[in-house]
Amino acid sequence: MGSGQGAGTGCLKIMLIFFNILFWIFGLGVLAIGIWIKVDKEIANVGEVINLGLSSGSGTDNIENIVDITAWCFIAAGIFAFIVGFFGCCGAIRESQVLLGFYIVCLVLVGCAEIGAGVYVAVRYSTLGDKISDFGSNWVKTEYDDNSVASLGFNYVQLEWCCCGYKNYLDYKGSSYVEDNTRIKDGAWMSYACCMPSETTEDSSDIQPADIEKCENAAIALAAGSNNGTSTDNIDASYQGCDAQFRAQGCEDAVIEWVQERLPIFIGVGCGVAGVQLFIFIIAVCMCVCIKREEKD
Repeated sequence: MGSGQGAGTGCLKIMLIFFNILFWIFGLGVLAIGIWIKVDKEIANVGEVINLGLSSGSGTDNIENIVDITAWCFIAAGIFAFIVGFFGCCGAIRESQVLLGFYIVCLVLVGCAEIGAGVYVAVRYSTLGDKISDFGSNWVKTEYDDNSVASLGFNYVQLEWCCCGYKNYLDYKGSSYVEDNTRIKDGAWMSYACCMPSETTEDSSDIQPADIEKCENAAIALAAGSNNGTSTDNIDASYQGCDAQFRAQGCEDAVIEWVQERLPIFIGVGCGVAGVQLFIFIIAVCMCVCIKREEKD
């Protein structure tokens, strides 16, 4: 009987070491995603726009930096996976109930944290589109200034996705930015980020329109044909896409689509890690039971 139990323990030891190595690989993937979120310029700029929608106030002081928080969560989870995996391997090699017990407790805590994070993301994601939509247009009217971090992030979105305003160019109608900006002609509801950029434009902090005259004239003509800003029915193809001098289409759909396209990556990695963790947990518990039985025998 003892020989059978010893063989069983040895098999579980090999499996636990193998799956801990796999767990380390998953942890490395999670760590890499966290670093990617932190350093990727596109994610950082789009994150500023997402933060605007999640802000509880009317200014940028109350912004919940959900992208930054997500990045640090992934980085911390990746590092923690390495630490937990180390204890798991040591416990398996030494056949130590103490180390394996500590390892199991860590897995339970990680699992609870992941479930909590998953519920949080699910709840926040379900209201993400509505919150950004409700807040975005008002922010453009009252807070957009072309200089703040959030404004530069929004400029990046407008330039990269060839759009203007959150819902559309009418977000700039009556905005403090247009009223205070003497560079823009009267009647042109826009920022320079709504214009086709010249080849000299390097980033969202130094925007040079390809032809500011044509862009402003197009914005004025569109505004005049929109019943003084009460209709968007006349935003035809000539005002849409990256070939337009003045891009009047809003950025709302592009922002939400960007989030939806990347969310499966995070969910997939999370589910993969959770599946491996569950299997490792079962193996670790079984090994503890086998070791305890062998000690009794």
